[in-house]
Amino acid sequence: MELRQLELVLAVAEEGTLSQAAARLHVVQSAVSASLASLERELGTPLFVRTPRRAVPTDAGTALLEVARRTLAEAGRAREVVREAVDGLRGTLTVGTMTTHHPLDLPALLGRFARSHPAVHLELRSDPEGARGLVTKVASGDLDVALASAVGDLDGVQSVRLGASPMRLLLAPEHPLAGRATVTLADLRGESWVCAPRGFGNRQIADAACAAAGVPRRASLEVAQVHAIPDFVRAGLGPALHIGDDPAPGLASPRVVGPAAEDLVWPVDLVTRPAPHQRAVTKAFAATVLTAGAPSGRAAAPDR
Repeated sequence: MELRQLELVLAVAEEGTLSQAAARLHVVQSAVSASLASLERELGTPLFVRTPRRAVPTDAGTALLEVARRTLAEAGRAREVVREAVDGLRGTLTVGTMTTHHPLDLPALLGRFARSHPAVHLELRSDPEGARGLVTKVASGDLDVALASAVGDLDGVQSVRLGASPMRLLLAPEHPLAGRATVTLADLRGESWVCAPRGFGNRQIADAACAAAGVPRRASLEVAQVHAIPDFVRAGLGPALHIGDDPAPGLASPRVVGPAAEDLVWPVDLVTRPAPHQRAVTKAFAATVLTAGAPSGRAAAPDR
């Protein structure tokens, strides 16, 4: 099996028809049909079901697509590594980010890097599993680097703490505890919370703090757009443990004290693969980020 055959399968799946795939690959449709038929004979199974309007992947075709995407991405990285060695820094750098960058100024960091390395194409990617998904993708090589809250499993990656933000309690003004200056997590026993989805760093930290205080936490609503959480608290859907110091108009924010209160700190980490497995462009980006501030030390996990 050759890379051009994988490119063909990917083109047919993404374009939907053999004619559109042919246009994308700059070949005639008959060449696409012949190459696809040859590959299906080699594999001993159809990869697509042809309908009057579309070519729909079979189960075998869907399975091959996942491999094709990974293989083509790795082949692209291999070309970029060679070009970097010959021509200097160029190619694509994939940066994983969370839905909030506080306390980092991510646009400024990217602008500084782009000015120093104009031949590098930057791609920003988020992940539906939040920080956990970003860390996993760095470890697998799907991302070059991530700015994530690395509070979970760090196998296969290393991280450096760039900063941290306090997590504060938000309450609707009609909440029974809204008039207090301080509360404990135990005071909130039995509440239904507005939370980030599982896998997000702020959710993991808040859940762990509540568990340490002996207060099970139940979500009434999961919100991936962290900046929107105060709006849902304001609508009466429950309290939240929110990131940052910015005021939330119309909401009460008593200080959390007592057991596990000191654990309510949300970190931002620079996550990469260990140095021997980093591309030159990843090392250059890491240097840009680390020279922008004074990060605190963070132990690197072993590469397993």
